[in-house]
This record gives sequence, C-alpha cells and structure tokens, in this order.
Amino acid sequence: MEKIITFEEGIPGFEKYKEYVILEENTKQFFYLECVENRSLFFVIVDPFKYMPSYSPDIPEKYFEILGGGETSDFALYAMLNLGVNLHTATVNLKAPLLINTNNLKGVQTLIENDYGIKTSLVQLMKGCE
Repeated sequence: MEKIITFEEGIPGFEKYKEYVILEENTKQFFYLECVENRSLFFVIVDPFKYMPSYSPDIPEKYFEILGGGETSDFALYAMLNLGVNLHTATVNLKAPLLINTNNLKGVQTLIENDYGIKTSLVQLMKGCE
C-alpha cells in the first residue's frame, strides 16, 4: 500500500494537487514524487545528504510547526531536480528542499536561509563536490 503524503498548501506552481507518493527509481539514486490526483505529474527528487553529507540547511521553525512538530528523526528531507536536456545539465534545488513528517505524512516545500543554490549541478553533487 502506498503511503500518501499530503502537501496541504500544494507544491509552489502546483497548488491544486495535494497528495503524493514517493516511488524509488531502479538504481535507487533518485526517487519520484508522484501526484496521486494526476499520475502524469511527478517530480524527480534526491536525498541531498547522500551526495553532500555536509549539507546543513537552516530550516525555519515555522515549517516544522506546519507539519505538526516532532523530533528531528521524524522528518525526511529531499531536494527537487530539474532534469534539463540530460543528466549533465540537470540541477538540484538545495535552497527549497521538501520537508516531510514521516509520522503523519505531511509535507511542505521550504525556503531555507542558508546560501545554497537553486541550480546546483547534479553531476558535481554526485561527485561529492560542493
């Protein structure tokens, strides 16, 4: 059974869609955030810590409150990808990660205060470069 994650405010640009599931890609390097209400709408997401262990986003407390609060271990963080023409031109948005409360399955796209980019090269990130 799929765990449905509810983004009560939607995802910016797609506000009318509220329910999503996370699907693993075959190589397990990426995930798909697939819209339940429109299965042709999906986002490619990645665990930023897998490639950038030093990633330390300063997420404002209001986002944790929106999701019902909890311990740090109750939350998962994903970065959205822009695939571009191919993987060599793909970028990762480290400035506005998705925050998901794994207990109540609520999510929100955050805007962090750190100086991370919205178009970080995926190739450089996968090589472990910051």
